[in-house]
Formats: sequence, C-alpha cells, structure tokens
Amino acid sequence: MSNNEQLSKLYQKLHEQNVQDRRDREAWEKVNWEVKEVLAEARNVTNFRKSFNRWIRTKEGQTVKKSFSFLSKKMCLLQSSLELQEESAYL
Repeated sequence: MSNNEQLSKLYQKLHEQNVQDRRDREAWEKVNWEVKEVLAEARNVTNFRKSFNRWIRTKEGQTVKKSFSFLSKKMCLLQSSLELQEESAYL
C-alpha cells in the first residue's frame, strides 16, 4: 500500500470521525436545549404566584375572577341577611 493510499484512508477515517462528532454535538445540543426548556417550565410551575398572576390576566382567569367576585358578593349579602334575621329573632 502506498503512502498516498494510507493518507487517503486516514483522511477518510478522520472525515468520518468529524461527521460523527458533529452529529454527537448536534444531538447533545438538542438534548441540552430540551432540558433547559423543561427546567424553565418547572421553575414556572414551582413559582405558583407568578404562574397564577400570569393566568389571572388571561380571558379564562378574568372570567373566573368575575364569577368569584359575584359569588363572594352574594355570600356577603346572604350573611348579612342571616345576621339581620338572627337579630330580629332576639327582639
């Protein structure tokens, strides 16, 4: 085997190794990016106040907030009427 053939085989192996290294690097970067995404999402989930404040600004959150506001006002009215009934019962 001549020197040129040996060099050609070495260059071919080096090229194959570079291609494999590039694939490994791309795979590692993809996994690393996915892990960072999952960690960011986990941080948002564990920070309940931040995620709740973000949710309450949504249309669904505003609807729920209005319904709870209505229910709390209704409960206050019922509570005050019950208190009035109790007071009138003692009179």
